[in-house]
Amino acid sequence: MHIISKSTSDLIIYIGIVVSIIGSIIIMKRIKAKLAVGQVSQEPLTKDERIKIWILALFNPIWTDIILYFGWRKSLPIKAKNANLICFITFFLWLALSYLIGFPVRIN
Repeated sequence: MHIISKSTSDLIIYIGIVVSIIGSIIIMKRIKAKLAVGQVSQEPLTKDERIKIWILALFNPIWTDIILYFGWRKSLPIKAKNANLICFITFFLWLALSYLIGFPVRIN
């Protein structure tokens, strides 16, 4: 027995995808814009950046990870790895929670 109906769960999934894509693009571009062209930064994520990434990853960890990792991997490699780790953790939490409450997680 599902707690949430199929149409409601579809709406939640689509809203999560849109929020994570738009938010990830905004964060990725704002942080990357602080660097000079061709510059590589070895700084880790700040506390504020980590919080924002955790929130976006809760909406949809897959798209958040794809956008942030591939957007930062050459110019901000440490931030890209940190964001990747956050998204992996969130993905497994997402799967565990969906199993516990019976919410169907579909990756499409």
